[in-house]
Amino acid sequence: MMKKTIIPIICLLFSLCSFSQICNYRSTSYSFKYVKENGEWAKWKKWKKSDIKLVLDFDSGIITIHSKTPQIYHIIECLGETKEDNGDSQLNFHVTDIDGFHANIIIKHEVSSGDYKLFVEYSDAMWGYKIKPVLVGPN
Repeated sequence: MMKKTIIPIICLLFSLCSFSQICNYRSTSYSFKYVKENGEWAKWKKWKKSDIKLVLDFDSGIITIHSKTPQIYHIIECLGETKEDNGDSQLNFHVTDIDGFHANIIIKHEVSSGDYKLFVEYSDAMWGYKIKPVLVGPN
C-alpha cells in the first residue's frame, strides 16, 4: 500500500515523470566521497562534468545509472520524504545493488540552487549526480 501511495507523490513532487512512472534524467556533473582509514568521511570532491543517463523505473522497482560500469539498484523500500526548513526536500530509498549489497539512494531538490541531485550511499563511499529531467514523448 505504501508503494502505491509514494510512487505518485514522487512523480508529482519532481514533475519530471511520464505517465508510465518511469523517470528519465541526465547527469550534468558528479562528485564522490569516501571513508578515510581513520574512519572519518573525506570531503566531497569537486563536481566534474558528466553526461550519464539515469532511469528511475517505479513500475519495476529498479533504478539504473548508465555509467561506464552500469549501476542497477532494486528498490527494497521507500523510506519517505523529508523537508528542511529552507524548503529543500529529499526522497530516500533503501536498495540493493546487483551484487546484493545494501545501499541508500537519496533524491534531493535544493531550492536555493534549483538543483536536483541523486546520491548513492554505502557505508564506506558515497557518490552523487546533479540531474536534469529528460522529456520523453510517447513511443
